[in-house]
Amino acid sequence: MKNRPIKGQQIYTIEHEKSSRDGLLKRDFRLCVTFEADLDPTKEHVAVVLNLYKKSSQGYFPELTELLQGIKSRFPVFTGFLIMQTVMKILLATVLCVLLLLLVTLCSANDNNSSKPRDKSIPQQTSPYGSCGYGGCFCAPGIPGIPGSPGPAGPAGTAGSPGNHGPEGPMGPRGKKGDEGARGRLGPPGVKGVKGPAGPAGPRGDRGEAGSAAGSHGNKGDTGARGSQGPPGPKGASGSFGRNWKQCVFKKEDGRDSGLIKECIFKKASATTGLRVFWSGTLRLYNCHACCRRWYFTFNGAECSTPGSIEGVVYMVHGHGAKKDLHRVRHIEGVCEKIHKGTVRVGFWVGNCAGYGSADADTGWNSVSRIYVEEVPPPQA
Repeated sequence: MKNRPIKGQQIYTIEHEKSSRDGLLKRDFRLCVTFEADLDPTKEHVAVVLNLYKKSSQGYFPELTELLQGIKSRFPVFTGFLIMQTVMKILLATVLCVLLLLLVTLCSANDNNSSKPRDKSIPQQTSPYGSCGYGGCFCAPGIPGIPGSPGPAGPAGTAGSPGNHGPEGPMGPRGKKGDEGARGRLGPPGVKGVKGPAGPAGPRGDRGEAGSAAGSHGNKGDTGARGSQGPPGPKGASGSFGRNWKQCVFKKEDGRDSGLIKECIFKKASATTGLRVFWSGTLRLYNCHACCRRWYFTFNGAECSTPGSIEGVVYMVHGHGAKKDLHRVRHIEGVCEKIHKGTVRVGFWVGNCAGYGSADADTGWNSVSRIYVEEVPPPQA
């Protein structure tokens, strides 16, 4: 058994020679298994080949196919082929043929000699290698022939089945930084950004050059044809009249506790309109506890009924014993409807609150008081 690399190639040959004697003939065998791989065959590979060889019935011809299949199944990652050479394969057949011819020739000669009368006086000669008698011929084995030349190499075997995927190898060292790649293509324009704050005002620019002189007026165009009359438009809203208002202003303090404070005469232009009135001036209660006074408007001596009275009240507690003497500017306002047109007497009064008796009241102290009257359009539907 020997491991013999072939120069210039990654091909390794493992040979095994065996000689055996079968009867009169000697048969020599040589097992040659060639591996083509990326790595050298190891001792383990050699041991496997020998084991397979021993199991193939001592290398006789019927077991060649079994041996080849065993090697392929044990070494699927190699491309293997088996070459069996029989040293006496061709020569053995030739020697057998020669011996048979020689045997036939000797037997024929013996028969020829036995057909002639024998001279008993002549002594009989015996061959050192045997004797030939009437019944047969006994021949000695010949000298083994010269081994013949090796036969031609057999055809290449078929490729073995792919091997199983080996385990993943360890991670190699980190490679060096590669060269900078080519610059990529310009990407699509991005979305419009948020408007930034206004920048500071720039310096004032230089005055521009004066423009060219104004152009000449064009010719007057022809008068167009008169158009046809359009359809009547929708009915417009009711027309409004000019504002009609009045105010009565006075500066006089009135200390009465009930009765008419001031009356203002107004001329109303329409029966469908309303009157807007308001009072602006000081009002007061004095020297009483849990007391109340009521100030209100009248129209021609009667309080407003549509939609309701126009009034205001002043209430005070813990004011007895002259503890409180508070004059305050008050504002009382409202609109009264369904008042006939013409002269209207608008009065401003003071009186009792509902559920309360009389109390010390004062109107218009140390200030200007006014009654304002204005005619206003009717309310919306």
